[in-house]
Amino acid sequence: MRLLFLIFAIISSSCATISPENIVKQKQKDFVQKQIYKEQIDTKNKSRFYNIDLLDINKTSKFSENCIQINKINISDIRVFKIKDINKILDRYLNRCNTISDLKNLTNEITNKYIKKGYTTSKAYLKIQDLSDGVLDISILEGKVEKVLADDINMVNLYNGYKGRILNLRDLEVALQQGERLQSQALKMELIPSSLDEHTIIKVSNGSDKNRIYGNIGTNNYGFKKTGKYQIYNNFNLENPFKINDILNLNLNFTNKVFKSNDNTLGTSISYSVPYERFLFDIYYNYSNYKQINNDEFGTIFKTDGSNNSKGINLSYKTFHSLDHALEFILRYDNKKSKNFLNNIKLDLQSYSSSSLGIGFRHSYKGGEFDYYSQLLIHKGVDGSKDKEASAKIYYDKYVVDLGFNRYFNTDNYLKYNFYLRGQYSNDELFGSDEISMGGIYSVRGFKNTGLSGSSGFYTRNELSVQYKIKDAIFMPYLAVDYGYVKKDKNSIFGKITGSSIGSRIYLDRLNLELFYNIPLRDTDYTKEHSSKFFGFNIVYNY
Repeated sequence: MRLLFLIFAIISSSCATISPENIVKQKQKDFVQKQIYKEQIDTKNKSRFYNIDLLDINKTSKFSENCIQINKINISDIRVFKIKDINKILDRYLNRCNTISDLKNLTNEITNKYIKKGYTTSKAYLKIQDLSDGVLDISILEGKVEKVLADDINMVNLYNGYKGRILNLRDLEVALQQGERLQSQALKMELIPSSLDEHTIIKVSNGSDKNRIYGNIGTNNYGFKKTGKYQIYNNFNLENPFKINDILNLNLNFTNKVFKSNDNTLGTSISYSVPYERFLFDIYYNYSNYKQINNDEFGTIFKTDGSNNSKGINLSYKTFHSLDHALEFILRYDNKKSKNFLNNIKLDLQSYSSSSLGIGFRHSYKGGEFDYYSQLLIHKGVDGSKDKEASAKIYYDKYVVDLGFNRYFNTDNYLKYNFYLRGQYSNDELFGSDEISMGGIYSVRGFKNTGLSGSSGFYTRNELSVQYKIKDAIFMPYLAVDYGYVKKDKNSIFGKITGSSIGSRIYLDRLNLELFYNIPLRDTDYTKEHSSKFFGFNIVYNY
């Protein structure tokens, strides 16, 4: 079979037809880039942060006759912190003469340490005591949760084991963030004093009137003439299918040639996400197939067909968040398979499976004039199968970085600059679905029918947009310039490409429309024969 594939590749390289190898690469490129683009959009989520004022700390008073010598400080009922964690505070008040104001500062400083960590119902205080021996006893009240009252929201997997738990506002904020992943949940929280000493009642209510079922139906001309120029797609979401703040997402993508026995393509995906306190589990499966009939310059007909699928689980843990910043750690497992055939005979060199583990982090910042996020993942190949003559490695290492940046300008037309970078580095030869690829609607615009791919490289997308409102419609004209680079190695399609786009997005009630014109600006020897100007449209109805 490898000899048959080689003969076709040699014939195709000498004429204008597309080789089976290029068809396979094109399908893998489209499959991967759509997933990356979806992940890029999904990085945006709601932020929750309650800013609690710290207690006032007055300047340390100078020597006063009305002061008390303190040589030792005892602290009781402390569990959140270790004594060594607050020694720095205590040292400032030891072995000196303290006024009443100084002692108030001391308890306020300890209380502020609790507040900074989110323990807003905890405090340090002084009981009536005899200080003539120079010993100061400080008591700690660590406020606990009596119960959680939930109105139209299930808090079991958002804030579990709450009875008697020391109340931490940061944990509650994360619970609200996890719950508000769902558009049908707009949560309001109240802290209510309890009749029990040292306890608080938490009340969480859902004020959203949005439907649990939503999605969109759309069409565009992003497809290929051979397998269907017009794509039709549907995105369906069901929130709370099991009433545990979970989301089920289904996608279907096909072309206007879907009912033809040949020359068609079909894609589908399903994902399910569910939180548990600071953890978020996301299970997914993506699948696409294609069938294509081609002929060479001698009139010989050959058929290529195949499928690509990926499945896995992503686990993220919300480690830290503040008013502006958020940090998550990520652990993921991916399994990818590709099967490709020429005249119903399996292409062994182009068919494989690959499994990897990834670990990394995601950091985001949101300010008044700009926001950004960064994500770094280290992938390690752990399993797979391939033909013995295939040169790609099963046990590989690769590093992937994503950066997103938005700059908002204070202008009447809401001028905005958007930047996105995707970069990858690996010293190993990779399978097609593990390579970085670029060229197309979702990466470097202006190269819809061609592109670059390899183990190492990067691409950037840069866009300037403005916004105008005309009656009930919002118009967002934009100008974009994209750049891509792939490092030269044994099997890479390497070089540098630059593309541009001019277009506009239009929003009218439930209808979204995008019109654009993509232009290649810089080609490589590989892309110059197939890069071309492209007028595209995408129309979406949201339900």
